[in-house]
Amino acid sequence: NLSSFHYRIIKSDDNIKKAIEQILNKQGLPDVYEYLRKLKYVQTDQANIPDPKDYMEHTVEFMMKGLLSGEYLILFSSDQDFRYGVDKPVGYTNFTVSNLGIWLSNASQKSNIIVTDRVTGKALKGVAIKIIEVRNEYQNREYRTTEKVMYEKLLTDLNGTVSVNLIKNERQYSSYFKIIATSKDDH
Repeated sequence: NLSSFHYRIIKSDDNIKKAIEQILNKQGLPDVYEYLRKLKYVQTDQANIPDPKDYMEHTVEFMMKGLLSGEYLILFSSDQDFRYGVDKPVGYTNFTVSNLGIWLSNASQKSNIIVTDRVTGKALKGVAIKIIEVRNEYQNREYRTTEKVMYEKLLTDLNGTVSVNLIKNERQYSSYFKIIATSKDDH
């Protein structure tokens, strides 16, 4: 078990996402880690992990400094230089910072998307919603991600709600819906 980990936060964009996909397809995950390791980061730190000494799988929460609204990657490593190896695990994930809270509830034929202010909980009227179906496929020894815009610009009503049909076909196990909410100064 690890007693601590290091992390770097990288501001993300479409170019970085495309580069990761290309590297993953042509070279593999270790080269993705090396690419991310060399990118400019906006924050870096170390966090301690409690050790209950039971060798079970656990989760941990940690504090980081505030970030501006936007899309980011967080790179984790046991190594302070973020070098990948057998005894140096590395991982990463995407995340978004926003003041908008998005809630999704699925009924039999409709899905309700509710947008609120994350601080006050107040429903937000007039927030633009874009819905994209994302499919992950592995064909011909290559991972491919395709995106199809399902709804271009829906606006939330007085209750902060938009109702749409987002029912997936049972065979679409490797797809998901990306919901993008944009107000005048946040996304």
